[in-house]
Amino acid sequence: GTAAADALEVQQTLERWHARNLPFVAPGKKPIMVVINTSGGGLRDMLWTMHCLQEVDSLLEGSLMPRSTLMTGSSGGLIGAAYYRQLYLADEQNGTLTRHEPALLQEVSGDMLNNLTFSFVTNDMFIRYRRVRDGDLTYTRDRGKAFEERLNINTRGLLDIRLNDLATPEREARVPHLVMCPISINDGRRVVIASRPMSFLTHIDPATGTTSAGQPEAIEFRRFFADHDPGNLKLTSALRMNATFPYITPIVTLPSEPPMRVMDAGGRDNYGYRTTLGFLFTFREWIATNTDGVLVLQLRDTQKELEVHPSSGSLFGRFFDPVGSVYDNFVRMQDQDYDLMIQQASGWMPVPMEVIDLQLRHSEDEQISLSWHLTALERSRVLRSLSSPENQAALERVREVLRPSPDHRPADGVPP
Repeated sequence: GTAAADALEVQQTLERWHARNLPFVAPGKKPIMVVINTSGGGLRDMLWTMHCLQEVDSLLEGSLMPRSTLMTGSSGGLIGAAYYRQLYLADEQNGTLTRHEPALLQEVSGDMLNNLTFSFVTNDMFIRYRRVRDGDLTYTRDRGKAFEERLNINTRGLLDIRLNDLATPEREARVPHLVMCPISINDGRRVVIASRPMSFLTHIDPATGTTSAGQPEAIEFRRFFADHDPGNLKLTSALRMNATFPYITPIVTLPSEPPMRVMDAGGRDNYGYRTTLGFLFTFREWIATNTDGVLVLQLRDTQKELEVHPSSGSLFGRFFDPVGSVYDNFVRMQDQDYDLMIQQASGWMPVPMEVIDLQLRHSEDEQISLSWHLTALERSRVLRSLSSPENQAALERVREVLRPSPDHRPADGVPP
């Protein structure tokens, strides 16, 4: 029904993606489908994601965006990825290569916390007397508004657009689909936010032969709020919902009954694997016919191999360790789930699939703040991490898998 119709619409975009990508491969070969997954981590991951995408895009002669079909994840990482996507479109329109400028890294890692703190002290802590207008609608000015204003400054205003504005370049396969999935704290479901209808990402009916009365673990934002002009949602607001950490930015309330309140996507899916694997599963037959494989580029703001800490044997430790261990192992537990999901996907994925990690490593002696502020030292630690032997090997592997064919002629980073 609805899921099949939405999938057919997106499949037409995949056909355009296929045509755009044929020039990148040698005659007789099929293109590799690229998916970008990026993690949460506040400002440090926004910077890390931008840095990684600049490097990979340069290796691929400016072709990363049109070679990618999907971009998803959580928090600061997805903000950085969305910004890079919009920079590509601006370059495409203007015939420039500004997205490779080193100055962008300084701009995008500019402080955002002071503006939030000022808003909290002058507005949120006391009577909310200031109002802001967006078209015919009026809202209370709060830390969320301050966050979006600062974000627009740090990203040259390129994210100050509406959800509907994303649809045309996605439909034309000029850039990957951007999918955001904040969590409803009412019931724990993911809220799938995209420029185009994607009910297949919420569809859980089992295949023929299996009977189960399951409950959907995700809802589709556009259809659920169809009476509230969902396409008019600002991209900055959608990205903020996807990055809303309690007490730092205010929980967002959406117009449902009872009111739906949403927060950071990382609480359920820090890297966007539920979205990625749902997308690949939906189009697995098309992928088998039209591609030579799938490359998942995973941009991690923490290393995968975390140190195992001993559990305390004291009475105090026995009381607090059960709760503390869940918090401390949050990233590790999600990684274990993702590894299991990838193993299960190998049973239905009809073509080779490779996950390549670019990891922001930081030891306990060189911690990088998980916040919306970075010191100069922390910024330098983020940037130098890409030159580690491990990440250099990962970049070389990306280049090997996606190296453009000798006949490919880049034109300002845009495929011919």
